[in-house]
Amino acid sequence: MASLTLLQLKEQVRDLMRDNANTSLIEGTGDDANSYSDAQVKDAINYAIRIFNERTNASFTETSLTVDVNGLASLPEDCIKIEDVLFAHKTLTETLASLEDMKNPEWETATGNYCKRWARWSGNRLKLTPIAWTSSTVCSLGYIASPTVLSLDTDTVDARIPEYEQGYLKYAAAWYLLQMLNDQANQALADKYMKTFNSMISETRS
Repeated sequence: MASLTLLQLKEQVRDLMRDNANTSLIEGTGDDANSYSDAQVKDAINYAIRIFNERTNASFTETSLTVDVNGLASLPEDCIKIEDVLFAHKTLTETLASLEDMKNPEWETATGNYCKRWARWSGNRLKLTPIAWTSSTVCSLGYIASPTVLSLDTDTVDARIPEYEQGYLKYAAAWYLLQMLNDQANQALADKYMKTFNSMISETRS
């Protein structure tokens, strides 16, 4: 068994929604078949791949970051979600810059014996506090990497998504497409598909 191609996933999504040349109506709606463009279906599939990765940590990656004397470190370009930050082998607590401002207006330059917290910072960076070093150092980052985006019909699903779970993607893609229609009947069907998507993930990963 090989990873699904974009073309195969497009066919699965259209079959699920009865949105292809072989059917006249989408299940449970009054919409004509082929009501979605290939570009829309492709966007829906890439959305499904992204949220699958976020919910399952399928693309979890660990790396080291250089931290400068101001406590700032640049995140990898493919980072879409931070799971943990470690400094000196200790897990730091996530915080917010606004919260730190309220506690101590001088927190950005505060020093201490141990670094304890991290916050998201502008320019796709992290800010560690308090600063416990006098020259550049390193921290460890665990994060969810952005999955491979599918563009061509021959492109295959990111190999970090197990092949036996790739069939789940069509349900999240269908949810994405039905959100465009903005009516009660389609919302109910969208919710049904997303519930199926989440249930299938839970069942195989419990």
